[in-house]
Amino acid sequence: MKALEDCTPGYLADTLYKLRQNRLKIEALINESKAEERRIKDHLIKTLTRDELTRIAGKVARLSVVTSDQPRALDWALIWAHVKKTGHFELLHKRLSAEACRERWEQGIELPGVERFKAIDLSVNALKK
Repeated sequence: MKALEDCTPGYLADTLYKLRQNRLKIEALINESKAEERRIKDHLIKTLTRDELTRIAGKVARLSVVTSDQPRALDWALIWAHVKKTGHFELLHKRLSAEACRERWEQGIELPGVERFKAIDLSVNALKK
């Protein structure tokens, strides 16, 4: 592609749109691939655990059943109380909910420790033919 400074805004708008369309097609393929991977993986886990197998091999790959302890929240009220009491905030992900913040700002509520800034983005849409 030529230098951006040498391009007209209209040309760049069309290029951005085409690039986004290509990316969306690729993402759709990726999502289909991920779904098929998940389907096969779930089937293999079910089959291997049912048959009490811990390893299998094909011509190019070897699979092993691996187990690990993972958390699942059963009672958020208890979890929040524990975090508040102990200060173990590392148990939670650290990010703000933009939607929840916007709702409070619309109600006139300012949030301590939170800065409001204007994010600038572009909306890219096809022209009607």
